[in-house]
Amino acid sequence: MAYDDFSTTAPYRHHSDFALAQTCLQYWITTRGMPAAKAVLGVPAYGRPSGITQTNTVLSYRNILSQGGNPQLDSAVVSAGSFTNYTIYYNGQYTVKRKAKLAKDIAGGVMFWEKWQDAPDANSLLKAACDTVGRTY
Repeated sequence: MAYDDFSTTAPYRHHSDFALAQTCLQYWITTRGMPAAKAVLGVPAYGRPSGITQTNTVLSYRNILSQGGNPQLDSAVVSAGSFTNYTIYYNGQYTVKRKAKLAKDIAGGVMFWEKWQDAPDANSLLKAACDTVGRTY
């Protein structure tokens, strides 16, 4: 699982950036000795704000896009619950493709939490990952 690494006190901090994916795989494969073929990289299909502690502020990727989020970027200004115009951090297709390639190159693959939160069309994160690793969607 390479997500939900967030802070309620540090603003503008991504909960699941590419560096976290690298760090997590490195830790489990190199430091802990997990066989690379058994290591699966967890990728979120949702976004999380940084610096907000209240509930109901996590949004599905599909909801972020419906509020104008760009599928190629990793942050957007959205509304959730009683909050309006706050920055939420998520994995766009570009980052997901990088993570899928990383997992293909040094680990056993990727998994998503969770599929229903993904976009159902060409903006799909699962499709981006499948396209990157040469699998059918």
